[in-house]
Amino acid sequence: MEEELFEPVEFDDKWTFKNKSTGKLCEQRFDNVVDVHEGFASVKIDGKWTFFNPSTGELCKERFNYNPSNVHAGFAAVIITKKFGKKDVEKYTFYNPSTGEFCKQKFDDINVHTNGLPVVKIGKKWAFYSPSSGELFEEKFDEILNIHNYFAAVRIGKKWTFCNPYTGEVHEQKFDKFRNIIGANHNKNYFAAVKIGKKWTFYEASTKKLCEQEFDEVRDIHGRFAAVRIGKKWTYYDPTSNECCKGYFDDALDVDDSWFVPVRIRNKWTYFNLRDNVVLPTSIKATINDDGRFDDLYSCLRKHPEDFEQLPTTLFDEGKKEIEKCLNAIADGIKYDLCSKKGSSKEVEEYTKQVYDMISNKIEKEKQNIAIIEQEIAAERAERRAHDAEIDKKAEVAKKAAENIKDLGRNL
Repeated sequence: MEEELFEPVEFDDKWTFKNKSTGKLCEQRFDNVVDVHEGFASVKIDGKWTFFNPSTGELCKERFNYNPSNVHAGFAAVIITKKFGKKDVEKYTFYNPSTGEFCKQKFDDINVHTNGLPVVKIGKKWAFYSPSSGELFEEKFDEILNIHNYFAAVRIGKKWTFCNPYTGEVHEQKFDKFRNIIGANHNKNYFAAVKIGKKWTFYEASTKKLCEQEFDEVRDIHGRFAAVRIGKKWTYYDPTSNECCKGYFDDALDVDDSWFVPVRIRNKWTYFNLRDNVVLPTSIKATINDDGRFDDLYSCLRKHPEDFEQLPTTLFDEGKKEIEKCLNAIADGIKYDLCSKKGSSKEVEEYTKQVYDMISNKIEKEKQNIAIIEQEIAAERAERRAHDAEIDKKAEVAKKAAENIKDLGRNL
């Protein structure tokens, strides 16, 4: 695809595109550019916007006052000026840069979604629209949000529900609020957090079923898990299995792309391994920056495995088995991420081995620290026992001396 071959670069106070394979620059120069999508990039030239194909060097004839949206499924949303009587009115429509053709319909607003059909506004109502077929769906809504492939959250009056934009089917179940809909566990089970009255739960849009468990507060679902609050405690919930994790915390942040999530226990932050239900020792903890973001220890270690050497040597307080368990859990997470993102290449294997070797070295050092401390404790106990034995001996001598004195007193 062309978007993988060309990238925008600045050259002599102007913009152009560079072929990533050959390094060759396109001859045309522009005042401003946007990344290439489906072979076309929107570019600004002489105060107007148009579309440019870097592979052929061709410019589209049409010019626009505003930057169009990226091309998606062959079409881009554009703003055009139409005359209504003596007035010039700006309207939205779709433009195909490959053919140079506009869609016939005109709209008051457009929202383009890369993972679903675009939605258009006509008057005060929103609807789904297919630019390729020109089909405008009959169902109209007060608001359409969070389109995710076959499902979108739609508002009808004050209530929310879900709709399949391709079939137009609107679900009967209604909700007071919702949080983002997402495919859980990379399959077709699409879940959204929904609020009914004062309680939150999860709704599986693909089966139109509500999960059995209820929560006082929820956060966005990501992958398989979502942070949920039950009473005053937080944990993580998997709607596909309808199960909560074993750990309960005073606060829990959203799940990211790794198995490790920041959690707070009393006034200390640490990491919880979702896959193994393991809480890392609080001596390996996250800190909060001035801007409120977390220093992601896991991400740092993943990028710079040599930092394992910098982990605190006070981990022996947590116990030998806990150290090994936690550090190996981090290593497993790193291996999982590398393999899922890069594939099982030789590079990944070598990198993973490097990480494991460093962790093994760290564990051995921790074991040595523990052994030294155990030896020191044993020596101190032996010294105390010897000292106590010496005191007992002296006490026995003193006791005998006292008895002798008593005997002498009686003889006198």
